[in-house]
Amino acid sequence: MTTVACLLLAALAEPQGWIRGRIVLAETGEPIAGVTVDLIAKIQGDRYEQSARSGADGEFRFERLATGAYEIWARKTGYLPMMGFPLPVTLETNVTLRFHRYGVLSGAVKGPEGEPVAGAEVVAYRYRWVEGRRSRQRVEVTSADDRGQYRLFGLPAGNYLLAAIAPRQEWPEGELERTAMVHYPSGTQLRWGQEISDLHLVLRPQPAYSIAGVLADSQAGGACRTCMIRVERMEQGVEMGLWMRYGTRADGTYRIQGLPAGTYRVLAEKGDGAGGHLAAARTVTIGNRSLGDVHLVVGLNRTLRGRLVLESPPEGLDLSKTTPVVALADGVRTAARARADSQLAFEAGGLAPLMYRLRLGGLPAGGYFRLLRWGGQDLPAPEMEVPEEGTLGPVEVVIGFDGATLSGTVQPPESSGRGHRVTSATVALYPQENQSPYLGERRVPTDSNGNFTLTGVAPGSYTAFAIPAGSTLDWDDPEVRRQYARYGRAVDLGRAKQVTVELSLAPESETAVQ
Repeated sequence: MTTVACLLLAALAEPQGWIRGRIVLAETGEPIAGVTVDLIAKIQGDRYEQSARSGADGEFRFERLATGAYEIWARKTGYLPMMGFPLPVTLETNVTLRFHRYGVLSGAVKGPEGEPVAGAEVVAYRYRWVEGRRSRQRVEVTSADDRGQYRLFGLPAGNYLLAAIAPRQEWPEGELERTAMVHYPSGTQLRWGQEISDLHLVLRPQPAYSIAGVLADSQAGGACRTCMIRVERMEQGVEMGLWMRYGTRADGTYRIQGLPAGTYRVLAEKGDGAGGHLAAARTVTIGNRSLGDVHLVVGLNRTLRGRLVLESPPEGLDLSKTTPVVALADGVRTAARARADSQLAFEAGGLAPLMYRLRLGGLPAGGYFRLLRWGGQDLPAPEMEVPEEGTLGPVEVVIGFDGATLSGTVQPPESSGRGHRVTSATVALYPQENQSPYLGERRVPTDSNGNFTLTGVAPGSYTAFAIPAGSTLDWDDPEVRRQYARYGRAVDLGRAKQVTVELSLAPESETAVQ
């Protein structure tokens, strides 16, 4: 064989496959340079890895690839990919990866005379919706420099509430004459990649008060020296974010200063030495004076016992393949979890005398949370108040099996053009107004052809949305759903009913929602 023939055969034996792509800004289509792209595959049982970086034109390429199943990962600091990784790809494929660029909020914290407040803490909050309840979630925090300047970066698009907190060393003993926290006058809408630099906060003299008391430990006896205290601001029963976290003095006393008038929840907790925690809580309102008698006793925790009741389960139901979990939430915080045993009994401890909402997970296939029964009476909602004294439980958690099935297909927007199909989206089902409190939001991802199926849906009236992958809109917010109402589909799901629908994919979240 000639040398030329040998070289030709060797060249033909080399892998000839390729994968190419381009990385662009989701909002403008501009190329993004310097994105690290990792290509991973398993070829003949061996792991194969290769990395590349996008150029000034946003393009990247991998050449001379052998036949195999490949996945792509991509990353760059300051950017958020719209799609989820890993992203499956095949040879001879051109892919376009879209990224959002994070935004920035900046400004200054000043005193009443315009002087900089060095060391002030600045917090960016966003509202979070869970089961129709709104709470304020801390997203990012920073400190003002010696000029009072601050900069909050790495923020996704959305509406923000800014707060400035005075440096603790400036708080005198006793009641304050300078407020510990001030908010920016209105919510701030941030778009992807935007920098808003004129958000100035002024800490003005205002009446501020304190909460004080004694924490006792009923198990150890005497003061609770290892307790930690959390103080949360409440507005109309809604948790508005964590204000402070404190320890106690040696004698169990505590004092939390710098609180404007309002309603607060004081939560004391400690570990029980077995991986759990003991808690006590009180909700108090500050009017025009400090409170000095907010005493709590940790260790008087109650235990809720109960069992799951399966109502008309299907024949041959195999419970060994499921592990039902009962969770009790105090507001948006999960206070206790308990797994049901083989007899479907459960026991949840560490409960303080508060109102809890019951949630279920790991239910048998086709099952849904139908009813909560206590003392032989059906409760109107999956909520129960733990009393300070008296009997607690047992409760019955009724699981129904006559739920509905919703299936269908997600279609791309008309602007996508011919040949386009939805390969990655989430279908979310939200109960309509005036429905049973037992109805909850349900979600399911589509398959690679845009098809989906939801089984065991509690009977009722819902609105279904098809949400694009990578959407950062808070779809649990009723206001967001109202603004995108034309993309929703109303569905009535009766008992054991099967419904098929076609949904239109909602727009991507290129801009923040008002």
